[in-house]
Amino acid sequence: MAHQAERVKLLRGIIDSNRPTREYLEAGRAAAQAFFLSLQQRKELSVAEFRFAGSIAKGTSLNTSDFDLVVFLNNEKPPFSSAVIDVFHKGVQQARVDGGVIHFRGKNNMLVKASAHFRNLELDLDINIAPVLVRGVNSGQPQVSRAAVRMQETGSVSVHVTPQMLEAIRLAKYWAGKVNLHGTKIHGNSFIVELITLEANRISEGEDLEEKFVKFLKTMQNLGEQKIILTKEYSVEDIPARLLFQRPLIMDPANCWDNLGEQFQPGQPAYYALTYYKQAADLALAKIEGARLGDAYYKNPANWF
Repeated sequence: MAHQAERVKLLRGIIDSNRPTREYLEAGRAAAQAFFLSLQQRKELSVAEFRFAGSIAKGTSLNTSDFDLVVFLNNEKPPFSSAVIDVFHKGVQQARVDGGVIHFRGKNNMLVKASAHFRNLELDLDINIAPVLVRGVNSGQPQVSRAAVRMQETGSVSVHVTPQMLEAIRLAKYWAGKVNLHGTKIHGNSFIVELITLEANRISEGEDLEEKFVKFLKTMQNLGEQKIILTKEYSVEDIPARLLFQRPLIMDPANCWDNLGEQFQPGQPAYYALTYYKQAADLALAKIEGARLGDAYYKNPANWF
């Protein structure tokens, strides 16, 4: 156990060294504020407020995390018109920040993507348009976006997120960021990893960071079979029957119509990610087992990734 305690210290060192710096967070806030001010100056829309969401808001981010920004509009309802999206596009193009540059990098019918070069830092911003924050919400449920923002700001799922669990989430995200997905794009990947970490460690009282990480990896070995419903916003009965039988089932805690795992179904763009994650989890678990058996190289957790 003494050797494992030492490995846990080294694991904490890895995630601490990859937490976003104060300069990184300040740069993201400055870029977001510049965009918000640019948008407010446009007469085509009435902008109410903006908030940070996602891992930045919850404190589970790494130094490569995107900044998820949610902009609430007055007098607009989904589905949003192309004119609304175009105003956001122009807002990015006309945003100005001292000592930096903001660039437009893409859009769809729910969000606009931007990047910023600021104080020698490169940042990505995903600018979500409220009242729709999550996929699959129709215009009859504008309140869902508020629930989504609240959940993403506070971690309002059915599992209490302790400081120790936050460490486990950061470590899981660090590992996931090292996995070679061979170009496979996964919608909401960071959020999915967070939910999987919480599900894998529902019962983990007294377990250290290494044990929590092992549980996460074992879940990733069998990602295609998972059923994950962690929410206080709706009941299982609210989930459409067609989703309940899907595997993996990784329900968005703020939206009972959205199985984040649907993209891993056969024929879907992220299907092969299941294989890549399993291979990476198999390898990581073998390395951890090597450390536990006394392999000198794998005693250093930096060699697990």
